Amino acid sequence: METAKSGIDMTSVTAHTTTKAQGFTVRSWAGGNGRFWWGLATTQGRRPTMEDAHTVDLDLDGQGAAMFGVFDGHAGREVAAFCAHHARDAVMTSKSYKAGHPEAGLAEAFLVLEEKMKDPAAKEELYAYRRGLKPNELQGDAEAPAGVKEYGHYDESTGEYLGPKAGATAVIALVQGQHVSVASVGDSRCVLSDNGTAVALTRDHKAKDPEEARRVVQAGLSIERNRVRTKNSSLAMTRTLGDTKYKQPELPPEQQAVTPVP
Repeated sequence: METAKSGIDMTSVTAHTTTKAQGFTVRSWAGGNGRFWWGLATTQGRRPTMEDAHTVDLDLDGQGAAMFGVFDGHAGREVAAFCAHHARDAVMTSKSYKAGHPEAGLAEAFLVLEEKMKDPAAKEELYAYRRGLKPNELQGDAEAPAGVKEYGHYDESTGEYLGPKAGATAVIALVQGQHVSVASVGDSRCVLSDNGTAVALTRDHKAKDPEEARRVVQAGLSIERNRVRTKNSSLAMTRTLGDTKYKQPELPPEQQAVTPVP
């Protein structure tokens, strides 16, 4: 069983607390299965809704692998929630993961998540998450049909649905025995503790990075004050999931100004 707005296997949870800290509500979970022990804490801060999501799977493939993911949403909660719910299947069905190449499998999974959100069939699920609901909770909702129809970003000339306006940074770590594989987009970070020494396993993807900035400009967008800019908006990250208005349908993923490639 999973929690409503995340991808935690609740059978592994051994503790769950809710506390107040400096005026904010902090929710925390902890658990394990004898091989892995994990803990997480979330707080909504001053935003009107919680836009972040996470996933914990301590038995990813029946062979002892575990997966941990954090999805930091912006401009809405739906992309983070969608990715948390679908990350496991995206990894498990990737050709590279099944062939024994977890790093490449993670990269493929990020692209699968991106493409799934561009499918018009995903609009109902994304719209539900945007409203803080499960997809089946839309049944009988008078607002849902019009909301689903209007949801997302569309091509101005053809009216074609292109994907969600909201986005998320993301980081996923796979643990297989003594081997750790990590993939990330944006500034969601993974840090390894090596006998008490912090070792960064990811780097931030931001417009101040010359290599990232070069790709943004080549894709036809501009950078102002270290932010990727379109006509009506700007974004601090140069790699995210979702954020369709920063992406051009005619370009392959690796050439997008804001790319989903980890």
